[in-house]
Amino acid sequence: MAAYGTGDQNAGQGTTVTLPNFVGELFKLSPLDTPLLSMIGGMTGGQAASATVFTWQDTLHRAPEIINTTGIAEGADATFSNQNRNERKNVVAIHQYGVELSYTKQAATGLLGSGGDSPTTAATSIIGTQPVQSEMAWQLQIKIEQAALDIEKMFLDGTYTFPNTGAARITQGIVGAVDAATTVASTAYGTTGNAAVDRAGLVVDGLAKAMYDNGAPLRNPVLMCGSAAKLDISRYYQQGNGNIMPRSYSVFGVNVTDIETDFGKFPVVLNRHFSDTVVGLFDLDLLAPKFLPIPGKGHFFLEPLAKSGAYDREQLYGEIGLEYGPAGWHGKATAWTTATP
Repeated sequence: MAAYGTGDQNAGQGTTVTLPNFVGELFKLSPLDTPLLSMIGGMTGGQAASATVFTWQDTLHRAPEIINTTGIAEGADATFSNQNRNERKNVVAIHQYGVELSYTKQAATGLLGSGGDSPTTAATSIIGTQPVQSEMAWQLQIKIEQAALDIEKMFLDGTYTFPNTGAARITQGIVGAVDAATTVASTAYGTTGNAAVDRAGLVVDGLAKAMYDNGAPLRNPVLMCGSAAKLDISRYYQQGNGNIMPRSYSVFGVNVTDIETDFGKFPVVLNRHFSDTVVGLFDLDLLAPKFLPIPGKGHFFLEPLAKSGAYDREQLYGEIGLEYGPAGWHGKATAWTTATP
């Protein structure tokens, strides 16, 4: 997470002093990949909600039994019962980002430096050009990228918050939503040798077994993990546990992208926003973004705001939550202690 920070963020209005121009190629150092959000529809896919809270439901059959052992006699009356249904729910959270730029800042694209006592007024071909010619467009693009990153983090680790006071709502993320029945402790697997590596394959198998035993259909599950756990998983199979042979006499190494188990084949998805102490097995067919469409505007939109001075204001706005279906049809392995690279 070292590629993110707050040092490059300025609060308030952007002016020629607070938001100087520079020359040369502009690099965005922060990675922008959002694996979970991208795989389930992104900021343009998903489903519409009609309220700040949205629901789904589930039901459970009783365990099967051998009927004759219950003592049903010939000619007896039926035993009457009714099947209950359980409501599940989540909320949409507000994502709102504003940009305010002075007229001067938007116009002075050739002014370099801070605009103080000794500003530079023009770039030269020797040192390069000033690449941002539309400050508002550039700043709004940054906000869109930031929104995707924030949504990814919330869909993973958000904790359900739905206050009745009008305060901030937070959608429940998938990691915390997983049912206890399909949560396994990594420490229960592998006790000898390099346990963090040795148990990697066993954890995946144990996770899939727990989900299968809990009734999960395992239709489109992916194994999602952070960088340290990904190394452990690849090392487990590289050590010969998966009978993987070298690709040639000059190319060695293993990058596990799919794992075949008794319960199905699971793609392995590396996610830099994922905790290194958890590995998740999530069924993508059950996950969907839920948007609250704003009348006349849409579900994620840019719009100009009112102003009273020599500046322009715009905002990016949207309300989004995560529908994750039956919590017991997803799984996670906790307390993952990684091996030393």
